[in-house]
Amino acid sequence: MSKKKYTYNKVTDWIFRMIIGISVVVLIYGAISYSNYIDIYKNKSIIVSGNKFVKTEKILSQINIPKNESLFSLNLTDLQNRICELDFVYIANISRTFPSTIDVEIIERNPIAYLEFEDEYVVLDITGEILPFNDEVKEYYKLPIIAGDIEDINLAEGIRQNTKLYRIYNLLNSINTEYNSFYSSLRKIEITKNLTILTNGYYKTKIYMDFTQTHNQIAILKEFESTVQKYRDLSDYQYIDLRVHGQVIVKERKVRQS
Repeated sequence: MSKKKYTYNKVTDWIFRMIIGISVVVLIYGAISYSNYIDIYKNKSIIVSGNKFVKTEKILSQINIPKNESLFSLNLTDLQNRICELDFVYIANISRTFPSTIDVEIIERNPIAYLEFEDEYVVLDITGEILPFNDEVKEYYKLPIIAGDIEDINLAEGIRQNTKLYRIYNLLNSINTEYNSFYSSLRKIEITKNLTILTNGYYKTKIYMDFTQTHNQIAILKEFESTVQKYRDLSDYQYIDLRVHGQVIVKERKVRQS
């Protein structure tokens, strides 16, 4: 094969590849243009999942996507940030499923207690976030109430800037993760200067603890319940006092309340 013929074949091959490449680009551009022309990417279906407390209508209103906006032009990060502005939304993940579906996955916040503060209530979630309280929240979430000597807490400073509130928060997290059966029946946590009083269950058993030793004393309570569970339930006691080192002082309930 002569050098001239080889060069000719190489140029021909290059031109052929260029034609194929340009044709593919033109076809893609034409398909997108035609799709936009017939609104295939504008007739959107939005699927919201994962939300339980936060209503779907509220989420859709928050993102407020114009009907004529193409799926290609949506800023997903901006939409996610908008949804996360809702009080009880922790994480929002948004994805596109072509040609016309938007998938919104919600992870909600996990409240662990109501905090009674200056004759009002706020909600404390598992990450330490302070959330607003209203009748809808009260109806949906059945949570223990934190009350008592907490007037010196400044909620605006955040939970980790308040030693007392941070200790209560850690106590609740500890009970919730390590002693969930007790947390599920916990009604109230009353705080005084040196004392924590837990009110447990329907029969409102009082559990007295040293405020500075609550984590250790929760472990003692759990062990005590495990020891007596064949014969007694915590509700069989009017009170359980854990403040004396190495002792569990109880007063049995003679007659259960009806």
